[in-house]
Amino acid sequence: MIQLGEYNTLTILRETDPGLFLGDSEENEVLLPNRYVPESFEIGEEIEVFVYLDNE
Repeated sequence: MIQLGEYNTLTILRETDPGLFLGDSEENEVLLPNRYVPESFEIGEEIEVFVYLDNE
C-alpha cells in the first residue's frame, strides 16, 4: 500500500508524456511528474519517493 506523507519504495512501471508511473506490490499506481524524474532510470527499477497529494 502506498503511504501518503511518507517515503515509499516503488517500482517504475512505465514512462509517459507527463512522467513515470510507479507502483507497489498491491498494484497501486502513482504518477511521478517529469520535474522529479531522475536523469537515468530503467523500467522495473525500484526508487524511493516521498508521496503527497498535489492540489495544483
